[in-house]
Amino acid sequence: PKQLYGHKHAKARGVPAEPAAVGVWLTLMAGLPEELQHRAIIAAATEAGLELAADSRDSFAAALVEYGSERRADCDEAWIGVLLELCSDFGVPLGDVADADVADAGADAAERAGATELLGALRRHRVVCNEPPPPPPLREGVAVLAVLEEDEEWHEARGVKLI
Repeated sequence: PKQLYGHKHAKARGVPAEPAAVGVWLTLMAGLPEELQHRAIIAAATEAGLELAADSRDSFAAALVEYGSERRADCDEAWIGVLLELCSDFGVPLGDVADADVADAGADAAERAGATELLGALRRHRVVCNEPPPPPPLREGVAVLAVLEEDEEWHEARGVKLI
């Protein structure tokens, strides 16, 4: 059936497509099985208009997870950088330089706009979320807070032995 109102792709409610305010975390969704994560990435890329060859879709999704994790992307700016680099490495154009709104600003602005659109699609498909990154693993000698049995208050301490 023909859609009467709205845009070609409906937005998920409560999931912003535009970049969030400065200072807001943006990390990969934790606990999502790899297969589902890759399907969501491919769906987001398709929604954003990326033209991925059928044989490179899975490797694109895996590379997105690897690039984001390796670079510890945790905010919009970091993710846009990851997306620009990833699409450049895969030879996938981002944005449309012929678009009248973007043509004056040049190819870099068009690519950035495309990366921003892709990031919005990744949000809608719940590949990335507004959660802080997980804390680093505990190691011996690292500063911690501990409750002393004597006064049952929090005190600064050092990890001596990990159990």
